[in-house]
Amino acid sequence: MTRFRATRARQLRCGIAALALAHAASALPAARVERFEIRARADAFGGASFGAVGPYERIDAVAHVSLDPAHAANRAIVDLALAPRDARGRVAYDADVTILRPKNAGGANRTLLFDVPNRGNRLALAVLDDAPRGASLEDAAGAGNGFALKRGYTLAWAGWQADIVGAGLMSARFPIATTDGAPITGRVQLEVVFDNADQPGRIALPYPAASLEPARASLTVRQRQGDAPRALPASALRFADARTLEVTRPADVDAGAIYELVYLARDPVVTGLGFAAARDVVSFLRFAASDASGAPNPLAGQVDRALAIGFSQSGRYLRDWVWQGFHVDGEGRVLFDGVLPVIAGARKTYTNFRWGQPGRFSRQHEEQRVPGNQFPFAYALATDAVTAARDGIFARCEQTKTCPKLMHVDTSAEFWQAGASLVGTDGAGHDVAFPENVRAYLLAGASHAPGMVAPYCELPANPVSYGAVVRALLVAMERWVRAGETPPASVWPSLARGELVAPPESGPPANTVPRVDYAQVPPKLVGVGWRVLVPSTDPLGNDAPGIPLHALQRLPAAYLGWNVRRAGFAAGELCFLFGGMKPIAVSYRGEPRPKNPIAVAEELANEGYLLSEDRDAISRAALPLLR
Repeated sequence: MTRFRATRARQLRCGIAALALAHAASALPAARVERFEIRARADAFGGASFGAVGPYERIDAVAHVSLDPAHAANRAIVDLALAPRDARGRVAYDADVTILRPKNAGGANRTLLFDVPNRGNRLALAVLDDAPRGASLEDAAGAGNGFALKRGYTLAWAGWQADIVGAGLMSARFPIATTDGAPITGRVQLEVVFDNADQPGRIALPYPAASLEPARASLTVRQRQGDAPRALPASALRFADARTLEVTRPADVDAGAIYELVYLARDPVVTGLGFAAARDVVSFLRFAASDASGAPNPLAGQVDRALAIGFSQSGRYLRDWVWQGFHVDGEGRVLFDGVLPVIAGARKTYTNFRWGQPGRFSRQHEEQRVPGNQFPFAYALATDAVTAARDGIFARCEQTKTCPKLMHVDTSAEFWQAGASLVGTDGAGHDVAFPENVRAYLLAGASHAPGMVAPYCELPANPVSYGAVVRALLVAMERWVRAGETPPASVWPSLARGELVAPPESGPPANTVPRVDYAQVPPKLVGVGWRVLVPSTDPLGNDAPGIPLHALQRLPAAYLGWNVRRAGFAAGELCFLFGGMKPIAVSYRGEPRPKNPIAVAEELANEGYLLSEDRDAISRAALPLLR
């Protein structure tokens, strides 16, 4: 009897402890930074001082986060329920974090600018401050012109991709989904264009192969997207290891041919946690006094408002992030007062999926069927003309009255390569109005990657930089958020005004936005997709609508958002995301004739699309040409 009573007492104590643990777990938030581990602190930019703001401090950290997979804020994360859990039933992950803050908090403007990393890279200073791409935050050169720093912004980055590896890159560590502890396998599809003559070709696999038998994989090749694929024999394939496939390439296709691989993969990473990473880190930095261990938040009490900016992949991330509801934290607090997706086009991302591959995206010659390029495209709630579905990027946040102010910024390139016309049309020939808290801007004459070109492109690079306009829009966004000042009006092409046209048959092809059946592997095209349009052009060949960055250039030319592939590399198809330039011999005694760049700069500054310092710099550069 005594032994029974002792055993029963132990059972009761264990039961009470279990109930207490369950109660404690139920009281925990949807997500919590358990430990904000600061790994390094140093003076930024060699200790340089930025006007009244003074010098900056760099903080490198790792955020160790736990989530409740049953919480409503987390249920949409694909495969989160299959991730390993701790004793409290929570899922853990961690993310790299970098912070730049004024050393003197009194010099800060109390605005947090969160720059979503692009493939692990920090881009805000390269675009906003004209800093060299990839420059160290420790060197004075990394500050560029000091635009954001002189204004006292606090900048932050958080890694959100688990497949990022490399010194200085922002990454995250996410769990692998399993079924009752057993590995998950599945068929994974990807496309590769080698753009070289290497033999054999090497394909890096996004997930480890579950089988190294070539017969368990299939590989096809075709020269162009519309061509029928041709199967390559298993003898042409060899797994060098679980992450690398070697391909003996056929001699009758050129370097720009498209290879489509389907293979049996294992160990899907819960990539949808990439959306939670920005949500949870920014929630901590903006609202928390300390982490769960009691260590202080380095930005506690220093942030009154927050803005998010993302370029290219990161702009697509922000559109997807808002659409899927991650713009609010587990307590329903809006994380960003203003959001600026830059050069995103109409796309979202391939992130919150099983076998997600956030680095992949659609182009005209590559990856047309990759997830992330489907309805909804526009911000406003609308009924889709192709699928009859009703949705919009702002559909969820409008229901909860949590939508941020948003500025959507695209160049000509996104109309050719990223279906940007669908941001303001329904894909069937009608304009779609923007919500009241959305502005949209076409940067006419600019390209996705200014000054960049590949050896397989035919035209010289388009040099037009869009940093000056993005600077002005960021300042306008802060004023819009801080004081309710009306921002510059949208400058976006319209069907009703005749500013959007079908790509000319005599010109390069634009990327299509097809309707795709993703229930099959590989995905299959089904039916008719969405109508993609491009900006109309003026007599010189430049974009007619939009903010005319081409009119600010020194050299008379057609500044194009597209470039084409040269012979030997799928000639005539669009050349990645690079823009091109065609110099024009202009007779100043006749038409056509470029506009006076000084007058254009003055007009743009008056309308809020340029800051006075950028207007003056453009005018100084143009003066020698006009004398």
